[in-house]
Amino acid sequence: MKRQIALSMAALLVLGAFSEAMALDGWRDRTGLLYGAHFGGGSAKSDADGAKARLGYNVGARVGGGVTEKLTLDASMNYRADDKDSVETSSLSLSLGGNFFLAEGFFVRAGAGLVNFSSSGAGSEDQTGMGFGAGMGYEFFANADLAVGVAGNFDYQTFDDFNLQVFTINVTSTLY
Repeated sequence: MKRQIALSMAALLVLGAFSEAMALDGWRDRTGLLYGAHFGGGSAKSDADGAKARLGYNVGARVGGGVTEKLTLDASMNYRADDKDSVETSSLSLSLGGNFFLAEGFFVRAGAGLVNFSSSGAGSEDQTGMGFGAGMGYEFFANADLAVGVAGNFDYQTFDDFNLQVFTINVTSTLY
C-alpha cells in the first residue's frame, strides 16, 4: 500500500510540475523584445607556434528582438576565461548576430563583432580584434515566455599577432 501511495504521489508530482511545460512546448511566435543569458564551457586554441588547446568557461547575455516568426536579431556580450600552466587568458566580445529557426526549436546562428583578448603570466598581452561566429542549437519553451536550450558555437577571432579558434557548448535561456 505504501508503495502504491508513493508511486501515485511521484506521478502526480511529475505531471503537476511538467504539465504546463508539456502543454506549451513547441514552436512559438518569437517576434518582439527578447533578452537572454547563457553559460557553458569550451576550448580555445591559438594558431601561434606551440600553442595548445585551453579549456575554459564562458558566460554571456543578449538583448534584441524578433524580426519575423523565424528570425531574431540581437546584440550580445560574451566573456570567456581559462587558466592553464600559470597563464590566465580571457576575452570579452561585443557582437551583433541573429538566430534563424529552421524547424520547431532548431536554429542556426551567425554573428560578428569586436573582441578584446588579454593574458597574464609569462608573455602578458592585451589586444583588440575582430570575431566571427556561427553555431546551431535547440530551445524549447518551459513556460509561455521562457525558452531554455543548448547551443554549440564556433568563433574565429583575429588579432594582430595571432588568431584564436573557440568552440563552446552553452546552456541558454531566453525571455520572449
